[in-house]
Amino acid sequence: MRGQSGLLLEDDHRQVGVAEQNGPCGGEAEDPGSDDGDIDSFHVLYHAALMTSEALIALGNERREVLKLYRSLDDDEWALPSDCAGWSVQDVLAHLSASFHPTRSLARALRNPDIEEVNEVLVAERRRRTPGEQLVEYETWAGRAIAVLGLFQRRPFSSLPVPLANLGTHPAHWLANAAVFDHYTHLRVDLLAPFGPIDREPPPSDPLRLRPTIAWMIELVSVLAGPALADLDGEVELRLVGPGGGLWTLEGAVERCRIRRGPALSAAARVTSTTQEFPIWGTKRRDWRTRDVELSGDEDLAEKVVDALHLV
Repeated sequence: MRGQSGLLLEDDHRQVGVAEQNGPCGGEAEDPGSDDGDIDSFHVLYHAALMTSEALIALGNERREVLKLYRSLDDDEWALPSDCAGWSVQDVLAHLSASFHPTRSLARALRNPDIEEVNEVLVAERRRRTPGEQLVEYETWAGRAIAVLGLFQRRPFSSLPVPLANLGTHPAHWLANAAVFDHYTHLRVDLLAPFGPIDREPPPSDPLRLRPTIAWMIELVSVLAGPALADLDGEVELRLVGPGGGLWTLEGAVERCRIRRGPALSAAARVTSTTQEFPIWGTKRRDWRTRDVELSGDEDLAEKVVDALHLV
């Protein structure tokens, strides 16, 4: 047994996502209380809509936290290196701003198959700006983007396919979740102590923020780790405990793994961690071996899964 974990599972039904119905992973959501496929499909879509709509509220809260933090910084703090390799504290805000500002550069960059290169290009374009100029761009365009993302929660816009470089193509309603994930991890890991350079009180890590964050990471599992896990020779359970937590099962399939919400029929291995830890090690900001991660059952199989996860 490797690692340790001891929190209670919060199995929140609102975290069910489109990927678990018919997303890139090809998983199928199951409602153990119903044998009616039509009713089950309705439940999946209904809870997916709840989850992504909730993400808008979380994103508004995260925007306020970003503005509060950056308005408190002195000139030296703006220039400090963040925990995001090669980026300063100001660069992190430039990245968050660029994600919301629909420029020609953004459109061109998204044709690049590597999302990390996309981010580098967009940040580099903003390096000559003053802190004040960068803050104005974020405040203006993040506010406008939240209004647009609200439209993407409604039909017919919610189902529009949106390509996101090597992150795959996702229905438009998922963009709010992606933005919450981005804010959550950059704020709490890359900027704020103990990992980042800024010593301020951290924002809440509550169910409102963690549900969309974890949901987006799960949505990315088969896209980014799927090919490496296509040959899994047994079911592996991923259990995330705490606010916004849940239980998922990964299994091998042609070309890429499948992931579905719920327990394995016969788990060969299990990975247990917390929802607050998953954004730290699941993005490879820190090695999982140094974090609160427990492997059980076939530990080599479980290790193959956690080593493959690099959810950005």
